[in-house]
Amino acid sequence: MKGVVSQFRDLERMAVVGSTDETTRFRIARGRRLLELLKQPEATNFDAGVEALLLFACNQGYFDAFGGLYTRACKDFIVTL
Repeated sequence: MKGVVSQFRDLERMAVVGSTDETTRFRIARGRRLLELLKQPEATNFDAGVEALLLFACNQGYFDAFGGLYTRACKDFIVTL
């Protein structure tokens, strides 16, 4: 997981320096959604099954059409199930 986040951070830094194509913008947006999904309240951890479900849903593109607030709301709903 650290490797994926590291690659996203590198891609995001490179995009700031140069122009980006549609694919790069899409990958950056998905990376931001992934980081939003991984945020956890301080001193608590998600259940491994919930975290796996969130990662699977993000990687399959289920959150691609959502903005940051809606992604956070969906994550909160899934965590409470």
